[in-house]
Amino acid sequence: NIDDLARTLHYALDKGYVPPQNFYGVGGMKIFRDLIWQMQGMMRADHKFYKAHGQYDFPQKKWPQSLAMYLVGAMIASPEIQKKILAATGRRVEVMVYGDGAFKDPVGKIWELADPVVSPAYTSGLEGTPNELKLKYLADNEFAALSGDELREAIKSKIHEKDGNLVGNMVSEGTTPRQLTDLIGSLCDLTSGSGDKGTPIVWIQGYFDNYTTE
Repeated sequence: NIDDLARTLHYALDKGYVPPQNFYGVGGMKIFRDLIWQMQGMMRADHKFYKAHGQYDFPQKKWPQSLAMYLVGAMIASPEIQKKILAATGRRVEVMVYGDGAFKDPVGKIWELADPVVSPAYTSGLEGTPNELKLKYLADNEFAALSGDELREAIKSKIHEKDGNLVGNMVSEGTTPRQLTDLIGSLCDLTSGSGDKGTPIVWIQGYFDNYTTE
C-alpha cells in the first residue's frame, strides 16, 4: 500500500541505496558507450562524462570514423563551415547522423522497425518533407493528350510552377509525406545494414534533383 511504499522510499533515500546492475544495464551501457566513442565529435557532453568516469576500457581502433563524426558535428554546429564548402566547391553539402529507418521488405515480409528517432542530428537543409508532383498523375490526366517532347516540356513547366505546399492537392497524391531525415535515413540503412560493415559513411548525390535537372 501507499504507506509501505513511502517507508521503502524513505529508507532507500536515507541509506543511499543503489540497486545492483543486471545484465541489461551493463550490456546497454557498453553498447551506448561504444556508440558515444565513435560519435564523440557530436555527442561531446556524453563523451566528456564517459571519459571522466573511465568508461572507455576497450581497444579504440576506429579513429577514421571518430574523426568523421567531428567533421559532421562541426558542420551541424556551425553553418559557416557549410558555407565555406559551398564557396569552395559550388556544392551545398548536407549531413546527418542516421539510425534504423522503417520499412517492410516486400519479398521477405520482414518489418525493419525504426529507432525512436531516425536522425538525432542533421543540418538545416534536411528539415521538412518532400514537396513533389506525381508524374504519372500528370501524364495520365492533365497532359493525357500530349506525348514525346511536348509531354516532357509540359511536365517540366508544371514542376517549375508548383506551389510551395502541395499537401492535400490531388496532383501530389501517392508521393511520400514522411520527413526527409526519415526517408534518407531509410536509404542509408538499406545501404549499410547492421552487419559487419559497421556504420559506414554513406555519400548520396542528386537526392534533391528532379525531372527538370539538367
